[in-house]
Amino acid sequence: MAADTQLVRRLMDRSYTEEELEKLYGKNYFVFTYDNRGGDSWETFWSTNMVKPLDLPLDPRPGSYYVKLNNGDYVMMCRQVFPEQYLVGLIPIKMQYQIENDYLVNGFYKKPAISDEYSIHSSGPGKPVVSYDTGRILFYLYHDLSGGGYPPNWISIALWCIGCICMLIFINQFATLLARKFSPIWGFLFLLFVVIIGRGFTYLYNFPINLRTLQLFDATIYARDDVFRSLGDLLLNVLLTFWLILFFREHVRTIKPPVLRKTWQLWAVISLSGLVMFLVGQFYSDLVESLVKDSQISFDVTNVFGLDEYSVIGSIVLGFIAISFLFSRKSSTIY
Repeated sequence: MAADTQLVRRLMDRSYTEEELEKLYGKNYFVFTYDNRGGDSWETFWSTNMVKPLDLPLDPRPGSYYVKLNNGDYVMMCRQVFPEQYLVGLIPIKMQYQIENDYLVNGFYKKPAISDEYSIHSSGPGKPVVSYDTGRILFYLYHDLSGGGYPPNWISIALWCIGCICMLIFINQFATLLARKFSPIWGFLFLLFVVIIGRGFTYLYNFPINLRTLQLFDATIYARDDVFRSLGDLLLNVLLTFWLILFFREHVRTIKPPVLRKTWQLWAVISLSGLVMFLVGQFYSDLVESLVKDSQISFDVTNVFGLDEYSVIGSIVLGFIAISFLFSRKSSTIY
């Protein structure tokens, strides 16, 4: 980038175009420009608000360095492009936030799956990472074999999915038996109790496996709150809700409701059903909006090459949300 002196000049003068700015935003590194003329260091351009590099001295030494800033580890590259004017690039390596949540996740930049296995050291142990231009060692990358959190292989995942499907079929059959032998309400309540308890165990414990080791359950891909804290959690919750709605339509709706002889009772039921469907629709709408805003998933169907496996899973989730809302509306139509 330093070779493109015209672009750097526009960044210095703040005469860049919106297209150039969008391209810089899409880079995997952060760009800063400094003007040290006049006896002071003036930051004239920055491509991110995530981090501010160290104050640049009036006579900086061009090259590549390993720096540790407030929110993580970076490689800083400094180039003098014009007299007393400098171009600085920051390559994020590992993010280390003081306060961590589902949106600010500590770990290697865009590679959170290896965060428990590797660590960065300034003087060893580990394998040295050298600068491509000077050959100087920047830092050491250490592979900690004792660290946990290894994701299972695809065979283990496939066998685990088959076992879960068999168990869910058994639970569904048992709930159906309760609905036929005793009451559809008892069957639905049993199924609801099993779903809530089982899903709660997956949130609190590594049951039946540690789901956080799977890339699908990575909060950096999608996270909304403590319930929908990853795309995998959203997918599971939507599928389980769809299962409950199907069971309700199949069994509970067979119960004949009592005859309402008074007009106010009928209006009360209609008003309550309308309120419930409004709240459900608003919740589904917020969920769809969150899937677009709070994620790094591309849903731009005009750019096929920008889609990935998470785009497919996200589209499946959107489809089940739409079908669940449709079935919920039909299930609420009793009278």
